[in-house]
Order: sequence, then structure tokens, then C-alpha cells
Amino acid sequence: MTDELDIIEAVFGRRPPRAELDRMVAAFAADSGDRLGDRLVDLLERVGAVAEMAERASDALSLDALVPALSEAMAAALGAERCTLFIHAPESRELVSRVVHGDASGEVRLPEDLGLAGLVFTSGEAVVVDDAEADPRFSTDTARRAGLEARTALCVPIRRRREVVGVVLALNKTDGLFTERDAALAGVLAAPMAAALCNALRHETEEEALGASAGLLDEACALASEPDLDSVLARFRDVVGDLADAERCCVFLHDAAADQLVLRFPGSTGVEEIRFPADAGIAGACFAGGEVINVPDAYDDPRFNREADRKAERRTRNILCVPLDGPYGARIGVVQLVNKRGEGPFDAGDEVRVGEVAAHAAGILRNAGRLEDALEQRAEADALVDALPVGVLALDPDRSVSAVNRTALDILGRQRDEVVGRPAAELFAGYGARAIQQGLDAPGVGNGVMRIEGAVDRGDGTTVPVRATVGPFGESAHGHGIVVVLEGIEESRD
Repeated sequence: MTDELDIIEAVFGRRPPRAELDRMVAAFAADSGDRLGDRLVDLLERVGAVAEMAERASDALSLDALVPALSEAMAAALGAERCTLFIHAPESRELVSRVVHGDASGEVRLPEDLGLAGLVFTSGEAVVVDDAEADPRFSTDTARRAGLEARTALCVPIRRRREVVGVVLALNKTDGLFTERDAALAGVLAAPMAAALCNALRHETEEEALGASAGLLDEACALASEPDLDSVLARFRDVVGDLADAERCCVFLHDAAADQLVLRFPGSTGVEEIRFPADAGIAGACFAGGEVINVPDAYDDPRFNREADRKAERRTRNILCVPLDGPYGARIGVVQLVNKRGEGPFDAGDEVRVGEVAAHAAGILRNAGRLEDALEQRAEADALVDALPVGVLALDPDRSVSAVNRTALDILGRQRDEVVGRPAAELFAGYGARAIQQGLDAPGVGNGVMRIEGAVDRGDGTTVPVRATVGPFGESAHGHGIVVVLEGIEESRD
């Protein structure tokens, strides 16, 4: 047996072309008087297809094409009904394979420590199973879902430079039971496949990362285009929830002044908030520590508040919480995903994907929050100006009206849409308003304050005497703006 495997290893180490293998088989067949020669003829015939496939695999970059072809060749060499190759995906800590049934293909992903394949991957030792139905290490349900009744099994590690990078799982020996000889042969045959399979997996991972980056860029642009913070939050929740296949997604933003985490959500009367201390619960631990927290069973974690589930009449199974770190390390909050759809908790792949989106979105959320603060401050300032007892008009450098308060509209007898955007010359066009218009056109209007008395024509055709105070405000590449304060003369004299 050792001599036979040494010869097979030499064949694979030198990678001879198929024609040379055929010549070797013919030579052994011509002189097969001894039992060693007979066995070598049989071995070379069975591994010929694997050798040819391994040669082709060196340039292949598609797991969809590579894995089924190698699996079929390996099954033929081992005398198995079916053979599946699993490659380890370190980022998600899973064993990954591709299966083909007719014209359809699919992906199989298993936790790296689950079942027979997980045992062989973690231990690095081959396992022969004589009775799959009776062996607790083997999942017969998985075999049935693949459309196969498993009777016997053989699982061996795939090594690359002494590191286990995957496993070969062969099912149902066609002529009896799998043997240690089959296990040794499978290990030899798997070795030259390792590099090609790892290269193909890396290529697909890079392609997926490139596609994901393009998708992230699109989503980042879409997030940045949203008009307000709550629109950004809603879109971000949808994107992240779909990305991690979660039932719910919550975004908690940090209120630095109160040192609280804030959850904003649409309510019956507008935007409502839930607030709690910035270090409370799982979200608080994530925010305080700045580390991803993946909780496979929420009820086993003492930081989880079961009372929230009771009030909402729901069950939280698992949680993934990722910090939102903005530019220059400024942490603005956390994103929390609840209940992975399907079986199992959130995995390492979810952690990576959500982390990448969170890194892109944190700055956008931070800016949206600042914009909302600025808009709120502007709204408060507008309300104060609107309540002033004097009329106020703001003019752009081109002397068109950019803003007007309620008192000015009352003096002018006009609606807001009749004034905003209109040239000031049209509002002060009457005979009595000429002095005001001349003041607006005066060369020194940008250097100081001018007080002018005149009259303005109201929208109803009447005229009202006013005192106008005109002065500069703001500065831009296009010049300075003008503020006009109007007072009814009769009112001001009372």
C-alpha cells in the first residue's frame, strides 16, 4: 500500500500530462504478472481523471465550475456514488461547497465545526463511517436534502502547506465499505486541488467585495441625498436589515449633552424618541466598548432586557450590535440587528458586511444630524424673526427677496409667495417708494445703515407710509446682501 501511494504521490507531484499517464497504464498492463502491477494499473486508471482535472484546475477561477468537476472526478477515483469538496471561508468561519443537480446549481454552507465535515476540518484527521445512519457525527438529514440516502461515508482533510483548508466528503462506496486505503488515497488526490480551490475562493471573495463596494458607494450616495436625518435613518435601517437578513434593525444615536442613546421612530404625532443611558444594555456595552457584540442567544446574556420583549409580545432570539464610528474616531452611536432570519445566529460574515456599511454611513448620519440641528436652529430663528413687531425683508446680492417675516407681509398687504423671489424694485416701484429704492441702489448701502421715509403700494391698491432702515448683511463671492426693516410711520409715532 505504501509503495502504491508513493507512486501516486510522485505522479501528482510531477503532474504528467494525461497522455503520459496513459502510457504508464499501458506499460503496467503489459507487465502485470505480479499483484503490485495489477493494483497500480487499477490505481492509475482511477486517478487519471483526477490528475487531468487537477491540471486544468490550476487556471480555473470559478468555484461553480471547479468544485462539481473535481468532485465528480474524485468520486470516480474513490468508487463513491457522490463526493463533495468543502473549502474553508475564514471570514465567515464556514465550510463552503457548490452542488449541481441537472441544470441547477446551489451553494452549501456549514459552520466550520458542524457534523462530520466540521469534525474532520477542526481535527485534521480522516474519518471512515461504516454506518452513516447509526453514526451521530453524520447528518443524514443533510444527505436526504441533497437527494441521497447515505449508507457509508469517508471524510478527509484537504491540506495546503500543512494547513487544513477544507475537506473531501465521499458517500456510499459502490463495492462495500470505505477503507483506510481509500482515506490515504483521497488525501493524496486532494493535495494538488488545494491551491486551485483556495485561489478560486479568494477570487470569488474579491469579486464579491468589489461588487459590494460598488453597492456601498451607491447606497452611500443615496443616503447622502436624503433630505433629513429621519429619512437617512429609515434608508440605513432598510439597507442594513436586508444585508444581514435581519427581522429588525435599530439605530441608536448618541446625545452627547445628555450622555444617552436615542432611538428615533415615526409615531402618531411625528417623530418620537426612546432614550436610555449610553452604557445600558447590549447597545450601551457596544457603544462604550467600541467593539462588535454578537449575541447568539439574547436570553442567555444578562445585559438583555427581557421586559422589552414582554411589553412588545415578541421573542428576541439573537442580536448583532456594531458601533457607528464617524470620521476621526468620533463614535456617534450603534446599529443593532435583531433575529437572523432562518436558522442560526448572525455570523462573522454579517459582522464584516454590517461593519463596512456602518463605516460608510456613520459620517453621513453625523452630517445629517448636524444638518437637522442647523435646520432646527434656523426654524427657531425664523420663528423669532416672524414674531418681531417690525417688518423684515432679506435681499440677495442681486436685490431679490430671499426671506420676509409676517409683519412685513402685513405692511405690504401681500402673501409670502408674492414676495419671496421677487425683485425688490418691483415692491418699491410706486412714487412714494422711490426714496427706498434709491437707498437700495445707493453706492454706500453696503458700508453702513441708512434710514429712509417713504410709502409703499399695498397689494390691495392702497398706500401706507413707512420708515425703512436699510443695511448690509452677509458676504459672498457675488457681493453682500441687504436687510430692510420696515415700520409703519403712524404706528411708530404712537
